Amino acid sequence: MLALQKYNRPFQLIVDERLVGMYIMIFCSESIKPAISKVDTANVGCGLMGTFGNKGACSVSLKIHETSFCFVTSHLAAHQNAIKKRNQDYESIRHRTVFRERLRILDHERVFWLGDLNYRLDMPNDDVRFICQGEDISSLLPADQLHAEMKAGKIFKGFHEAPITFKPTYKFDTGTNNYDSSPKNRIPAYTDRILWLTKEPDSVECLSYSSHPSITISDHKPISACFRVRTEQINKQIYYSVYKEVTSWLDKHENELIPQVAVSSKAIDFGKLKFLERATANIQLQNTGKTPAQFQIIDSKVFSPDRDVYEAFNSNIGLSIDPNKVK
Repeated sequence: MLALQKYNRPFQLIVDERLVGMYIMIFCSESIKPAISKVDTANVGCGLMGTFGNKGACSVSLKIHETSFCFVTSHLAAHQNAIKKRNQDYESIRHRTVFRERLRILDHERVFWLGDLNYRLDMPNDDVRFICQGEDISSLLPADQLHAEMKAGKIFKGFHEAPITFKPTYKFDTGTNNYDSSPKNRIPAYTDRILWLTKEPDSVECLSYSSHPSITISDHKPISACFRVRTEQINKQIYYSVYKEVTSWLDKHENELIPQVAVSSKAIDFGKLKFLERATANIQLQNTGKTPAQFQIIDSKVFSPDRDVYEAFNSNIGLSIDPNKVK
């Protein structure tokens, strides 16, 4: 909440979701709240036995105007060499997270995936710590496991990350800015990340991506990012105008497709006939519409008070007349 105060306008909590140590909260300014709809949450555990919530993700799905968003915070498998397990956690979260209407994470138009992804640096500990003593950390990035796995197309296909200009955010002695001095002496790494995916080019712009070393309450340094995101919004005036036009066209087209026929005579008079005398008469049936018309001559025995004429008609094979033709 303190981070939102710098915007000098009120924010409201829209939704939150928790899974053990993971917690995601979505806030919005009052001005945009009326545009938010279809809010839903989900969580997936990937820890012990593939289900416990010590690892996994909690996610939020929502729409802003007509654009769908998904926010995912995750905690993937730990340890330097557990790259394959982290990749598996990602795939498990991606496939098992299902919102209402069977909507999945990658079905959304804008996806923001953040959290302790736990990917490490494949570089000797002493080298990493030496580089971190200076200001130029660019030589660390080629050793980043996440970048390597993304480049190989194994995970987060189509996702983007802003350039990293800050030092590794893990692991620190709690309450200090000193990297891990415990007996485990872990290699500093960029475990905490913010990625995004969009289905429309140039619809997401990252304005800032940074860490906050002044916060020392954890063995991680928190990171933050600020984005400018384009959303789609319906122009209601144009929408209703087009809707009316399309509806009118469909009504007209539907009316044109109604079969229309003309009969040369509604009654046939055979005159006086003797018993068992045969007689013939001609009657013309013309299709005056714009669509083929079907017709049948049905025995009167087919009808009964409780039987529909269309049921009788469909139970037999009819004849067809093309538009503007006579039979």
